[in-house]
Amino acid sequence: MIRVTPNLHGRLVMAFVAIFLLGCSKPGYWKNNDISEGKRDDMHELNDKALDLIKKGDTEVLESLLSKELIAENSTDARVKNIGHALVTDTFKRIDEYYVVNKYLGADTIKSQLKDVNAYSLIYPAVTQEMYFMHFIQAKKEVPNKQIITIGYAKYSYGWKIGFMDMQPYGFNGKNAQELYKTAQEQYNKGQLIDALNNMNLAIVSLRPSELWVYDNEAEVHRFYNKVTVDAAKVYKFPTPVDDLLSRPYIISINNKTTREGSFPQITYVTKVKLKDTAAIKAENLLIRKALIKLMPGIDKNNQYIYYLAYNQQPTSENYLERYDMVDKLW
Repeated sequence: MIRVTPNLHGRLVMAFVAIFLLGCSKPGYWKNNDISEGKRDDMHELNDKALDLIKKGDTEVLESLLSKELIAENSTDARVKNIGHALVTDTFKRIDEYYVVNKYLGADTIKSQLKDVNAYSLIYPAVTQEMYFMHFIQAKKEVPNKQIITIGYAKYSYGWKIGFMDMQPYGFNGKNAQELYKTAQEQYNKGQLIDALNNMNLAIVSLRPSELWVYDNEAEVHRFYNKVTVDAAKVYKFPTPVDDLLSRPYIISINNKTTREGSFPQITYVTKVKLKDTAAIKAENLLIRKALIKLMPGIDKNNQYIYYLAYNQQPTSENYLERYDMVDKLW
């Protein structure tokens, strides 16, 4: 008689899983046109139905297309609503898609097979043997701030179901993370620290267009971001007075303001000029704009817009203070 010990039992189970998976289909992954036409058509039909339900907000019917695990996740409802709103607001087109037959269950990786700086991998949990991933992006060229919708399907014992979905920023101002990184490098080399830092902030925000998506040079991008951050902090210590003006306003922060037209610098400052005197506020702001050209080289050349928030006292997270909003459209 052969006695099956717990450890031996575990190894037998793992061996069975491996043999089962290997026996079902040849492991590997296929991208875009390399996927068989029949498989692509079937998955596109299923996905069209899913996106239509998400767009309509029909969560009751949509549940029939979700995995049990995704239904149980607390974040699923919010993700469905966010993606649904985006589908109503913009038109999306399918870009890369992958069909994968996993060799083992567990963490796995798909390589994009790109040969340039845009090369990325999908690092995902292999929850079933067969899985299918699709990425969608806004179709209109005039949309400057792009987002990626990622839908991941898995073939469970109860059928093909959505096992993963998310929507993350892909880029800003018509540039993806890699292009923003390159632009920031060029600006840094010219001594345009503020614009380099602003573009690196946008690059970092869009460096993961999906929770699964990892650019091959991600560590390199983060190293440069840290370098720019440290160097900018040495030059600009906030609050920063605008010395060229007798009224001595001082800048307390610079960040990016994102709208449907793009993402551009927003400068927050404190002034002694009373906010109710709008004519005087605007006159002083014109002088601040001229002073910034010297204080922050390149800011007038690299940005379509610069936004301004003027306060009479320094705002905090705990107080609400009156302010005056202005915008400088440079081109």
